[in-house]
Amino acid sequence: MQPDAPDVAIGLIAVLSDKEKEVRASAAEALGYLTSPNRKTVLALGRAVHDGSHRVRLAALQTLDKLGPKAQAAARSIHRALQDPFPSVREAAFEALRKVDRGWWPPRGDW
Repeated sequence: MQPDAPDVAIGLIAVLSDKEKEVRASAAEALGYLTSPNRKTVLALGRAVHDGSHRVRLAALQTLDKLGPKAQAAARSIHRALQDPFPSVREAAFEALRKVDRGWWPPRGDW
C-alpha cells in the first residue's frame, strides 16, 4: 500500500478521534508523512489544533508546518492557536503560520 493511499489518510483521520491522547498525537504526526494531503486531511488537522490535549495540538501544528502552503485551509485554526495557554503550542502556531500563510506577519508589538 502506498503511503498516500486514500485508505491511509481516512484511517489516520479517524484515529484523530481516539480516546487516548497519545494515539491522537501519533495520528497527527503520521499525517505529515503523506506527500499529497487533501483538503479533508488538512481540515482534520485544523480541528486537531483545538484538541483538549496540548500534545495533540502541538503535533497537529507541527504537521501543518511541515505541509506548508498545502495547509492553507487550516490557516484560521492556526491563527487561533496563537492564543493557546501552552507556550510550545503558541510557538508552533507562529512557525506554522510563517509557512502556511505566507502573507501573514504578527502585528507590531506581538513579537
